[in-house]
Amino acid sequence: MRPYWTILRDSFHEAMVSRVLWIVLILITLFLAALAPLGVTHQAGSHLGEGDIWDPVGLLNQLRTAGNSDEVSPGKRVWSRLNSELRRMVEKPPAGADLPTMQWATAKGLVAELNEMLARPDFYEENAWAKTPLRREARDLLSRGVATLAPDELARFNRLALEAGFPGQIAATGKRQVRITYAVWDFPLLEPFELADLQRFIRDSLQNFMNFFLGMVGILAAILVTSPIIPQTFEPGAIDLLLSKPVSRSLVFLTKFCGGCAFIGLNAAYMIGGLWLILGARFGIWNEKLIWCIPLYLFLFSIYYGVSGIVGLIWRNAIVCVVMSILFFAVCFSLWASNWGLELWAMNPQRLVKLIPAKGELLAVNQQGKTVLWAENDQLWQEVFAPQGPSIYRPQFIANMIRIAPVYDSRTDRLLAIITPSNGNHLWIGRADQDWRRMPGATLPSTADALFVDSHGNLLATSPIRVFRMQGNAEAQPKTIEILGYKIPLKDKNARGIFVEASPQLSLYPPISAALNHDGDGLVLFDGRKLLRMEQGEQQMYRMSRELDFEPPQPGIVTYAGTTLLLALESGEIRLYDPSDLKLLKAFDSVKSPPQMAEASPDGRWFAVLHDDGRLWLYDAQRLEATTTRIVGQGNISAVAFNAQNHLLVATRFNRVTEYLPEDGRIVSQRHPAVGFFEGAYVYVIHPLHQILPRPGELNDLVSYVLTDEKSSAAGSSMRDLRAKRNPIDVFGIIRNNLAFLAVVLGIGCVYVARRDF
Repeated sequence: MRPYWTILRDSFHEAMVSRVLWIVLILITLFLAALAPLGVTHQAGSHLGEGDIWDPVGLLNQLRTAGNSDEVSPGKRVWSRLNSELRRMVEKPPAGADLPTMQWATAKGLVAELNEMLARPDFYEENAWAKTPLRREARDLLSRGVATLAPDELARFNRLALEAGFPGQIAATGKRQVRITYAVWDFPLLEPFELADLQRFIRDSLQNFMNFFLGMVGILAAILVTSPIIPQTFEPGAIDLLLSKPVSRSLVFLTKFCGGCAFIGLNAAYMIGGLWLILGARFGIWNEKLIWCIPLYLFLFSIYYGVSGIVGLIWRNAIVCVVMSILFFAVCFSLWASNWGLELWAMNPQRLVKLIPAKGELLAVNQQGKTVLWAENDQLWQEVFAPQGPSIYRPQFIANMIRIAPVYDSRTDRLLAIITPSNGNHLWIGRADQDWRRMPGATLPSTADALFVDSHGNLLATSPIRVFRMQGNAEAQPKTIEILGYKIPLKDKNARGIFVEASPQLSLYPPISAALNHDGDGLVLFDGRKLLRMEQGEQQMYRMSRELDFEPPQPGIVTYAGTTLLLALESGEIRLYDPSDLKLLKAFDSVKSPPQMAEASPDGRWFAVLHDDGRLWLYDAQRLEATTTRIVGQGNISAVAFNAQNHLLVATRFNRVTEYLPEDGRIVSQRHPAVGFFEGAYVYVIHPLHQILPRPGELNDLVSYVLTDEKSSAAGSSMRDLRAKRNPIDVFGIIRNNLAFLAVVLGIGCVYVARRDF
């Protein structure tokens, strides 16, 4: 082993004499020195930011209405504390003022005014908040007496009272907030924010930095530094001296390769270790996961260095090594771009993300937001429920205007959906006897986020503030008159149905998950902090019958059927409750992936949870156990539903739907459209090559996984909407693919150097 240790030491010496190396070390040192003074200061979670008000203009109008009312309320209390100029701007806007600009300026003034109020001891008045339920933390502070609270505790209590007084308008905040500092200076332009937001911001910044460092600059610098090592070793004269000793040619090559990797590993440890120390010492975030980025970076470098090494054996020229490594990157990038482009523009738009069983037909919603119907005779998906008039092209990555996917009403054989154009929430309706043509319906409350049809045929809309019920005819069209060829609707209160309040005021925080019992009128709402069960009482009004608090908060998805209530949490844990008293019956934590949707069969026996990793979990409520029913396509499932016969419908491979008997997994029917040109190119050419050839660029996804433990990539917030589309990360597939390529390249190098006559 002694000769190989000598060769390894020579590799270090060759890299040390490189000027590029010293430039990189100096740049790393300067970068770490510039980051070291960054830090945070802590304060109570009381500051109100501009983003903490969901609808500033709507809140101002709500305050004005409350201020003009005789009823004592939090809104009237806040309105009375606003300065006269701000109230005058809301009540009587200046003539000729630009309305959007004025509203924006007024909203900024409202935030400043509210922050001043939160520091006052006279902000809270017991009579004003008499009918408003407070959170447990606020009740504990109130029990100590407002006058006895320290200034930061007082501001915290007032913030909690403000949140309770305006549910759905004021975002909830954590107990502590932080402010960014640099040495002894504060950043005046940066508002305080929650500690969880700071941790998420640092995590995302680290992820972006590491992706840039791993994927481009760091790899290029490492290849420049190490490219001469192998060519110089096998130059005439140098290799003759080595081969005169009892050493193996293949082991000499591998030792030189390991020497270059080890040297780069030390530099990566210096860079990433320095970041880890700064985050721990200055921000108190000792994230040991960051250390795992060192071997990850080394693994990525070894793939490019393997190509550089085998080129060095053949041409023995450092410049050629660098050029060929860059060309290798270009080939890998081009293949990745082709695969990504076909998925983005041709495949993902037709991926089914929601299945809607109807009477004798199957409808679905694809990822582009289009509603499609399976045409059995033509064996293809046909678009229905489409907007009337000329179609406007919109790429699939731009959000569709359908905010709530269509819901099927079996009583009237129609589709119902919430669509959000520029002028508010609108209900749109499509009837089966009219070929599912989309027609405008009633206007919904701005906070509505889900639609249901109860056992009486009533249309319900849930929101964080209230439950609403449709009153009247949702399909009735307003009377119009025609002037100069334009149809102008007339104001007619009886023209359309309207949504009326069907529950007391709720104190939930968006986004929420809601579920209506298939057999009855029980309604369940979950916002990550509370699980509410509501029952329908007199005059079809919903009242809260049970409430369960969650601490710490965690978003989840609920579904409800029969005598079982299922809650799938972001952690991957699945809980089953007795809906009568919300008693926990069972919990399953074998799945570590967040849920994306949860469905229940009409008879209440079968429950299905689809996770971000594309895998389906099934539960049999009759046998009280998770099933092992074999479902084809696990890992590539995009939607799931149950039809009226309690059969399981599963969407896989973009637009394939298979119908199963959930008892034993027998296939009842399959809906497989013909393979088109782009799909054929993707399935049979591009994607297989993408899987076979190395994918070093996808190692960036491993950085996301290492730093977050999430096996899917998604835009995040402290309370994420789990229904949003996320892309699964094939962690072991990425490692296996790149490791196999590296083994093949090194194996070819060993064979070449063993047979080459130097």
